[in-house]
Amino acid sequence: MNLDDALRAYGKYYISNELTGHLCAYLLQRVHTAQDLLLTMSQAHEQMQKASEQVTPPLFYYQTITRNSLLLKYESHRHLCSLLYGTIEGAAERYSEQVSIQEIACMKYGAPALHASFIYNSHHCPLPTPLNKRACRKTPFQQMLADFILAALPDREEQGVMLHQLPMLLSNRYGFKIEQYARLIAIYQAIRLLEHAGQVSATKAMSVEKRRYWRAPDAQVHYHDPRQTPVELLAGRTPISFNGS
Repeated sequence: MNLDDALRAYGKYYISNELTGHLCAYLLQRVHTAQDLLLTMSQAHEQMQKASEQVTPPLFYYQTITRNSLLLKYESHRHLCSLLYGTIEGAAERYSEQVSIQEIACMKYGAPALHASFIYNSHHCPLPTPLNKRACRKTPFQQMLADFILAALPDREEQGVMLHQLPMLLSNRYGFKIEQYARLIAIYQAIRLLEHAGQVSATKAMSVEKRRYWRAPDAQVHYHDPRQTPVELLAGRTPISFNGS
C-alpha cells in the first residue's frame, strides 16, 4: 500500500469509527446525511481555531451545487488531499450512502489548492448504521446537558469558571439542583464534547481541577423552548439518589 492509499484509508476510518462518533457527539446529533457532516466539519474546524490558538485543524471550504453535490476547495501546507478524500468516503459510509469524486486540480501536481466536486447518492431517509443507532440511544440527555452548560457559561476569559463551579452556575441559572440529574463526571464529559466542537474555550492549565472554561467566540448557543423548563426537558432522566445508586 502506498502513502496516498494509506492516508485515504485512514481518513475513511477516522470519520466513520465509533471514537470519532463519541468525541463529536455534540455535532453529530444535528447531522443526518454525509453532506451535512462535511459542511458541519468545515464549520467546526473554523470554530475550533477561534476557541483555541493551540488548535490548527485543516481548513476546507464547500460550495453547494445541488442538494446532493458540492464543490470542494482545500488549501494546506500539509497537502493531505488523499486523507480528505478518505473522509468524504467515510462520511458516505457512515450514513449508508454512495459518493463519486471528480478531482479538478490538486496541490500534489502543482496547483495552489485542491479543487474537487463530489455527488452523494443519498436515501430519502438515511439508513441507520450501528454507529448512529448507538449515538442516538445515548445522547439526548448528553445533548441537552451540553446545551444548558453552553448557554450558562460566561463569554469572557476573565469570567471563566472551573469544573467544580459549574453545578452551582447551572443551579443558579435554571433554578434546580443539577446534581439530582447529572454527576460531575457527566458535566465534565459534556464540557469535553463542547471543546471538541469548538464551542468552549479553556485555559492551558494541565490540571482538570484548575482549568477555567468560557464560551468560545461565535459559539452557536441552542436555546430550548422557554415554555419548557430544564427540569421538564430532563424529565426522562432518573434523579440520582443520595445513597449513590
